[in-house]
Amino acid sequence: MLVTLGFLPAADKMSALPPSLEALLYLARYFNQNEILEIAMNQANPPHSILNNLGDMPVADFRQYAHQLVDWVADYFQNIEQHPVLPDIAPGEIREKPPTAPPFSGEALENILADVDRVIMPGMTHWNHPDFFAYFAITGSGPGILGEWLSGAFNINGMLWKTCPAATELEQVTLDWLRQMLGLPKNLMKKYSINSTSSFWKP
Repeated sequence: MLVTLGFLPAADKMSALPPSLEALLYLARYFNQNEILEIAMNQANPPHSILNNLGDMPVADFRQYAHQLVDWVADYFQNIEQHPVLPDIAPGEIREKPPTAPPFSGEALENILADVDRVIMPGMTHWNHPDFFAYFAITGSGPGILGEWLSGAFNINGMLWKTCPAATELEQVTLDWLRQMLGLPKNLMKKYSINSTSSFWKP
C-alpha cells in the first residue's frame, strides 16, 4: 500500500517488507525524519528466513506459551509480598536496558519472561501488592485477569450491535444488574436501551 502511495522506494527493493518496518518507513516519511528513514532503509532487505516467519503464532505454540505465562503470573501472585511496593530506581534506568533498535524476529517466551524479570520487574510499582494503598483500589483480581484474557481472544470492537451482538446485549444486561445493585429506578435504563438499540445495523 505504501509503495502505491509513493511513500516508499521502488517495489523491487521493498517487495516483502515486514509490517513493523513498513510502519517505521511511513512515520519517517510523514515526520520528515531523515535519520530514521536512513536506518529503516538500511534494514529494508532482512534475511529471507525472517520474511518467511511472519504471521500469527501457531495454535500449538500458543497453548504451550499460555501455560508458561499462567505459571509465571501465578508465581507472581503467590510471591508478590516479597517485592517492595515501590521500585528503588532512578529515572532512566529502565530505558537503558532494552535494545536501542527494534528486532526483526520474535523470541521464545522463555527469553521474553527473562527480560520481564530483568528489565521490567525492577521498575514495577506493584499495584496488586497487599501494602499498596495509593490512588485507586486494586482492580486486577484473578477472575478479572482471566476475563480480560478471554476478551482479548475475542478481540471485540463493539461499536454497533452487528459488530458483536453478544457484547451489546450482555452490556445491557450487566448495566441493568448494576442499576439494581445501586437501587436505582427501572426507568433509568429506558434511555440507554433506546440509544443502544438505535445502533443496530440493518441491511
